Amino acid sequence: MRATALAISDDLLFIGNSEGQVWMFDAKNEEEYDTFSDKSKEFLGNSVTAIDVHTNRSEYIVLGYEKGQLVLFDATEPKKSIKSIKDHHNA
Repeated sequence: MRATALAISDDLLFIGNSEGQVWMFDAKNEEEYDTFSDKSKEFLGNSVTAIDVHTNRSEYIVLGYEKGQLVLFDATEPKKSIKSIKDHHNA
């Protein structure tokens, strides 16, 4: 497993990986905060290729995946996604 994407907000560092997970760390003390992973089968082994933090609501994170999926999740409740778009494009 390797890091494939990176983003930072005022409070958190986000690292996407080749298995479709996003690791979250406290930006100030670098301690692990939580992990986001969509459990749907189309996300397994699908690399995170882009991470973006909402400019006004930094708890909202958008992920782009290698196979074209987009996912919005709330970093304060990372156990489930808010919205998924599964057919954005074919890689």
